[in-house]
Amino acid sequence: MSFSEFDIFEIKKLQNYKKQYTDEVKEKYWDTDMGLNKYRDQVKEFMKKIGVLCKNQDQKLVWLEKELDLLKSAVKNSDNAAVSHQIYDMMYLLFEIAADNDCDLNSEWARGQKKKEEKYYK
Repeated sequence: MSFSEFDIFEIKKLQNYKKQYTDEVKEKYWDTDMGLNKYRDQVKEFMKKIGVLCKNQDQKLVWLEKELDLLKSAVKNSDNAAVSHQIYDMMYLLFEIAADNDCDLNSEWARGQKKKEEKYYK
């Protein structure tokens, strides 16, 4: 199979676009100082101090479901203070679970955001 000069030009243009897009995504979303892992680590240190790291994971999931029910109620009642508090409680539990399982939240955020853009920015 042979390619015309125009085909080669178009292929190079697409390759350059792909590289540029990849670099932009990394620059935009691959921020190691973003903080998610910092919050996870802060929670992990607290859990170590009180002796609950890697313990009660099933219970944490039960608590997360209860917090979600409370969040739903707060949203339904337009109680912004309660919504904020419930989101904090749920985030803390999620950071506990992330700490228990050594999750890299910054990398997951970057990958997830890139996928969302690819899916919805068509």
